[in-house]
Amino acid sequence: PVYAFPFLIDLVDFGPDADRVAQLRDGGFTTVIRLPFRVDVDRGTVEDHLLQNLHPRLLLFLPDVDHLELSGTSRDFSAEVSRAPENGTEHVLLDTDGSSEEWFIYRGSVVPSPEALAPLGDAWKDITEARFAVAVPLDDDGQPIAEETFPLHVYFPTDETPGLRVAVHAEWVLTMDRRQISAMPEAVVFNRMLFHAVGDFVATTVAHDLVERTGASASAVEALVPATGTPAGAGGSAMRAIWTTALHAAAFLPAAGGQLRPPAELRPLPRTLPHPESAHQVAELDLGHTLRPDIEARPAVRAFLSQVPGIEEISIPEFLSLLPHPTRDTIHEYYAFLAEWREAAGTALVTELKKAASVLGVNGQLFTPATDTIFFPRERGDVALPEDLPIPVAYLPDIEGAQSLLRELGVKSFEWRELIRDFLIKLLASRGTDKVTRSRAMTALRAYHQVRLSGSEHLEPVLGRVLLPGRSADGSAKELRPAGELYFSAPWSGSDDLEVIYGPFGEPEFLDVAVPVDSDEREIDVDFYRMLGVAGHPRLDMAKSSEPGGYMVGAGRHPHRGPLFDEWMATPDVQSASKCPQGHPASQQLRISCRMDRHEELIDSADPLRLMTLWKQLARRWGAVYEDGMEALFWCNHGSHAGERGRPAPSIFAHTLRTRLWVPVDRGNVAELVRPADAWIGAAQTPRRIQE
Repeated sequence: PVYAFPFLIDLVDFGPDADRVAQLRDGGFTTVIRLPFRVDVDRGTVEDHLLQNLHPRLLLFLPDVDHLELSGTSRDFSAEVSRAPENGTEHVLLDTDGSSEEWFIYRGSVVPSPEALAPLGDAWKDITEARFAVAVPLDDDGQPIAEETFPLHVYFPTDETPGLRVAVHAEWVLTMDRRQISAMPEAVVFNRMLFHAVGDFVATTVAHDLVERTGASASAVEALVPATGTPAGAGGSAMRAIWTTALHAAAFLPAAGGQLRPPAELRPLPRTLPHPESAHQVAELDLGHTLRPDIEARPAVRAFLSQVPGIEEISIPEFLSLLPHPTRDTIHEYYAFLAEWREAAGTALVTELKKAASVLGVNGQLFTPATDTIFFPRERGDVALPEDLPIPVAYLPDIEGAQSLLRELGVKSFEWRELIRDFLIKLLASRGTDKVTRSRAMTALRAYHQVRLSGSEHLEPVLGRVLLPGRSADGSAKELRPAGELYFSAPWSGSDDLEVIYGPFGEPEFLDVAVPVDSDEREIDVDFYRMLGVAGHPRLDMAKSSEPGGYMVGAGRHPHRGPLFDEWMATPDVQSASKCPQGHPASQQLRISCRMDRHEELIDSADPLRLMTLWKQLARRWGAVYEDGMEALFWCNHGSHAGERGRPAPSIFAHTLRTRLWVPVDRGNVAELVRPADAWIGAAQTPRRIQE
C-alpha cells in the first residue's frame, strides 16, 4: 500500500518564494514543487549547476519532451522543438527565444545480449532495447555545420569529448556523478556494445546517407571526419577510435568522378600540394579514384586520410608523371603551379623535377635538368647563334617565381663559358656527332671567337678538346684529333718546319682544313684555330696546380712522371729546391713543371735536320714562348710556413736542353750533335783553326 501524510502549509512556509508560488497558483498551476536549499548550499551554486546541465539542445535527445524553460537564472531561456520525419531521418527545428537551429537526427537501437546485461544486476535484465542517436547541425541552406565539436551525451552532456562535429547520444552506463562513461567491470561489456553499435550505425547508415542527402557537399564530409583536436576522456577516445574505424569501411567520400567510395579506394594527392583544385586543373588524374578537390582541401579530411590503413598517397614523382607535357599554350599555368608548389614542398619537389622532362625549350623541346644543360634566353645584345643549332635554351614566361624555380632546377644564365663547356664541347669533342651538327656547333664557336676578340673569358683547356681534321705529314693517315694535339700544317704556317720536326712520328697531327684564299679570312681563321689550341711551334707542356693538394712531391700522379722526371728530380738544384727550409717535408708541391712535346724522342732520333729545325724554332720564339718554360716552381702548403713559400728550380725542359746531345754542329767537315754548352756560334772573325 502507498501511504500519504498530508501537511497543511501556509504561504508563510514558502519563505522568500511566497510571492512566486502565489504567482504560479494564480497562473493555473495546481502543483508547485519547492526544493529548499540546504544550509551549506547557496543560490549561486545551484544556478551554476543548472546552467551547466540545462540547455536547449537537451531536447534533441529527449523525444518525449518538446518544451524546456529555465527561469530565475542569469541566462534564462525558453526552448521548443518540432520534429518531422524525413526519408529515414528526423529533421528537427529547435527554437530558443526566437533563435532557431536545424538538425538532422539519426536514431537507432540495439538489443543488448544477456551477457552484456547480466553484470549490471536484476534491475537491467528486462531491458529489451538500448537506444542511440547521432545529431548533425545544419545551416540555413540545410548543409552540415563543421565549426563546433560536441561531448558525448547520455541525454545530458558528459565530460567525454571525442572531437566530433556531430553530437552522439547513447544510453551508456555512467559513473555516479553522471559525468563520465563508466569503466567499472560490470558496465564495460554493455558500454562497449553500445560503442560498437554506434560505429556500425555510422558505417552502414549515417555516413553514406548524410553525404547523399546533402548533395555530396564538402561540409557533410568534414562534419563526419574527426576534428584535428585531441579527444578527452576514456569514453571520448574510445568513441573517436571506433568512429574513425567505422568511416574506414563506409563509402562516403565523393570521388572527382562523382562516385562515393570508401577511403582505401582513393589516392590522396601529395600532401605538400598547396591547392588540390589547381592540381586537378593541371594533372591528368584518375577521377574515379581521386577525392574531389574541394573536399581534399579541408585539413581535417587530409588528416583523416593520412591515418587510413592501406591508403596509398600519390607520390611526387608519380604526380609529375601525370602532368601533360607543357606547351607554349599551357606553360603559364604549368610554371605558376610548380612555383607555388615549390614554396610548400621545398627541395623535395626540386629534386624530383630535375629527374623529369620539366623544362620547356624556346623551340618547344623538353629538357630534363638532371641530364641536360639548359640556359636562360640570351640577353639583348648577345652575338646571334645559329638558329638551327639545338642549343638548350629554356622558354621563360613572365610569371612570378618561374625564373627562381628554373634556376633551382639548374638552368644557367647564358654565358659563353657555360655554353661552351657544358654544351658545345659535348658535341665537338664527341666522335659520334654528325657532320651537320658539328658544323653548326663550329659556327657557334666562331661566334664566341668574335666576342673573345673583344676580351671575353679564356677557355683554352676546354677548347683544346674540340675535334678537328688532322693528317700525317705525308697525308697517308687522317682522323679527327683534339685541337690541343694539332699543329698548323705547312699551308697554314707558310713553313714546313713543324712537319720536318714531327712528321716522322707518322701521327695525323697536322691541321687538315682548307686555307682561305682571302688573306683577311686566313688571318681570322689562324687566330680561331689558335684559340682552339692548334699550335704553330713545338708545344711546351706546362703542368700547373693551384689546388693545395695538387702534384705533391713524392706522389705518383704527376703528368710528367717517367724516367726523365726521376732523373731531373735527382739533380742537386732540384733536390735542394724541393725541400722546405722550414722543415715541412710532407707539404711540398710541384706547382709548376714544364717540358716540351716529345723532346726526348726528338733528341733520340739524332736526326740533324729535325734538330736543326727545332733549334730554329726555339731561337725564333725564345723570348716569347720558351724562356718562361726554363723554371719549375716548388711550393710549401704548410699552414705554419712563414714568409715566401715558392722556390724556383730549373725545369725538365731546361734540364733536357742542357744535358742532352742535340745541337747540330760541324766539327771540321763532320756533322755532330753536342750539348749547347759545347757548341760555338760561327762568326766572320772566327779563327780558321777553330772552324776546322
